Amino acid sequence: MASVINKISSNSVEYAIASTAFATSTTAGSTPRKDAYIFGTSDRSGFTLTQGVTVYVKFTYTDTNDRSTKSTTLRINECAEKPIRRNGVAVKPGELQANCVYAFLYTGANADDTNGAWELVNGGPAVVISTWD
Repeated sequence: MASVINKISSNSVEYAIASTAFATSTTAGSTPRKDAYIFGTSDRSGFTLTQGVTVYVKFTYTDTNDRSTKSTTLRINECAEKPIRRNGVAVKPGELQANCVYAFLYTGANADDTNGAWELVNGGPAVVISTWD
């Protein structure tokens, strides 16, 4: 693991988060913005959206957003929502499947996304699971 870059407090427990964090999204499939929370927290709780941070997100519902009004975005712990891309292109409906874990890398501001984006870095679902261990 890389050096610790974030600390998250949940009740009386403090977690040290390295450059990788784990989150769960229970946002409805048709909703464009997917909200995910690390360790079940419901606010920023010390998480910083930093270029190069990797987040593994388990989705409760398959993404069915048809992009007719807005591309699918991801918001971690109430930080600013950012578009989800695969190879620089917006994800398509059905690419993010229910009960699967996906790895996302935050690109930070760059020529393609001046405000940054979440790049889907694994080619398909990383793992099919029913709960986090």
